[in-house]
Amino acid sequence: MKLSFAWQPLRPPVEGECPAWIRSAAAVGAAIMCLGGFGQVLLGWDEGIGLFAPLFASILLFGLPHGAIDHLVALGLAGRDLRLRPLLIVVASYLLLVALFLVFWQITPVMAAIGFLCMTIYHWGRSDLAFDTVCGRDKKILSDPWLRVTHSALRGLIPIGLPFIAFPVEAGEFLQACGALFKAGFPDVGILSGLFGFTLLLFVVLEGALLLRAGPGKARIAIETCVLIGFFLTVPPLLAIGWYFCLWHGLRHVLRLCRYEDASVRTEIHSGPGRLGTFFQRALPFTLLAIGLLLGMAVLLPTGGGTLGWVALYLVFISSLTFPHVVLVEWMDRRENERGEP
Repeated sequence: MKLSFAWQPLRPPVEGECPAWIRSAAAVGAAIMCLGGFGQVLLGWDEGIGLFAPLFASILLFGLPHGAIDHLVALGLAGRDLRLRPLLIVVASYLLLVALFLVFWQITPVMAAIGFLCMTIYHWGRSDLAFDTVCGRDKKILSDPWLRVTHSALRGLIPIGLPFIAFPVEAGEFLQACGALFKAGFPDVGILSGLFGFTLLLFVVLEGALLLRAGPGKARIAIETCVLIGFFLTVPPLLAIGWYFCLWHGLRHVLRLCRYEDASVRTEIHSGPGRLGTFFQRALPFTLLAIGLLLGMAVLLPTGGGTLGWVALYLVFISSLTFPHVVLVEWMDRRENERGEP
């Protein structure tokens, strides 16, 4: 099956080295994220539509698209050619898992929301760990199994837990908006705030202690962690999550996939813009399909017309897409480890 948008099954690279442009692109993305988030706060653009602009931008910019070539990765990991039958099996399995998580929301919204928070903490933390070990310069430091655990847990907790500590009212309003889609209410977030506060403090202390005995390179990890803590302590939750989803988590996953090779014919695209252009070309069909599904959800789950309702709908939809995406990324991690990655 030859398709004009350059679909090919993708597999992890044999070589462990990461091109310098990938690290540079990640650094640029992080810098823009910080400048954008802090800049909006300083200029007073963190209210009204400006508060939601980065999240809405994520529909086309790295956020929603970063999982839109999961089918190609799944085929490559499974050693399958791009034929109609295996492609349909992958897509049908993916959509089934999406539907199951949406049913979970329908049956018990409170538990689904808690499940989404836990799943996102795990996934974002593991993704940061994978990027730092595969595409970063911290392979030796993060080979310590205890530091790997603390690093993954802390990097997942910062973007999810800190908003409940620094902005409990806004975080609670968002959970209530998610519940309103299913005509359900949420309990007070005070318990969550306390739980996140204790857990974050614990992992900050543990990671700090482990980094003190680590070798060269520990400063970059510590600086990144401090910047993220400062970002989520000072930037309102939905604004912070929007910037982070686009230019930290989404971008880093895309850059990780830029290392992957065509399983049938190895494609060499040396320039960063060339690889990113190929990614977006491949991601376009399923990005558009996801947008169509999101609009279909809006018909089934009326948002009430408010912007917060639309954001809640979008993130409920993202949570359902995250479920099969997490399964695939775990498969990616295992396969890369088998190929000798740290």
